[in-house]
Amino acid sequence: MPSLYEPRPLPGKGNGLVASVNIPKGTRILCEKPIFTLASRADKLDSAVLMRVKALSKNQQRQYLSLHNNYPAGNIFSGIFRTNSLPCGPESEVGGVWNDMTNSETIHAVRDIKPGEEITIDYIKSEAFEARRTHLRDSFGFDCDCSLCSLPPSERQDSDARRALIERLDKQIGNSARVMNTPVCVAPQTEHQLVV
Repeated sequence: MPSLYEPRPLPGKGNGLVASVNIPKGTRILCEKPIFTLASRADKLDSAVLMRVKALSKNQQRQYLSLHNNYPAGNIFSGIFRTNSLPCGPESEVGGVWNDMTNSETIHAVRDIKPGEEITIDYIKSEAFEARRTHLRDSFGFDCDCSLCSLPPSERQDSDARRALIERLDKQIGNSARVMNTPVCVAPQTEHQLVV
């Protein structure tokens, strides 16, 4: 069976993954167990990552050190972690989901992907356009040209407004304690969310 994708240099972006065949919506693109997981706060990231890397086998350490690091000025181990751990928009071609039962990350196509098309992932959940663009430029050294970031200015503003509303509603409605304790207050917001 041919590979679904291949790594390729992408102008202005470095290396990326490009579909080598038609990838129908819903296709599992990747199912991978992490070398290690970390639930530590960022203020302790350096020491937590170093401790995990030291616990790896020599082969796993080589694998880890072969990963890209977008933060070369800082600690190499936490730089690699920050670069490669998965946290632009709903238009990304794939969606990643952590599966607790298999202890793995699975990534599926959320729309049909044509051969030769770059495969992207949504890794900046709810930031507005300018914040996303700045973050990607400062952290990864490129200007994103995905379908969301390439919208005309008026459509980007509309998208930013929708994203802000969705985030606000999610914080209000997604608070399970609030839903249980004050359902009468949450119900109108839920109705608004369903209409949007």
